[in-house]
Amino acid sequence: MGSISTGTFDEQDSSRGASNYSPDCLELLNLVLDQEASPQQRKSFYEHLKGCLPCHEKFSIDLAIKKLIREKCGKDVPEGLMETIRIKVLQNAD
Repeated sequence: MGSISTGTFDEQDSSRGASNYSPDCLELLNLVLDQEASPQQRKSFYEHLKGCLPCHEKFSIDLAIKKLIREKCGKDVPEGLMETIRIKVLQNAD
């Protein structure tokens, strides 16, 4: 897989929803979460998180959800469960 540019990360606005993240942003975030990112992609992503609160928040929430799902469900997680949990967490955060 080719290198993914993180330039679109800086265009994110904290008031935007996850559906407004650029495809590159979400793809790289998911590659890192799924431990499928290359060392260069991981390095670039973690450097970016230092200065981008929206991406940091999304990554932290998704990481916590993945950890919880792994602990409670094991490997066989129903499709869409993570998104359902994310929506409920964000609703309760308001």
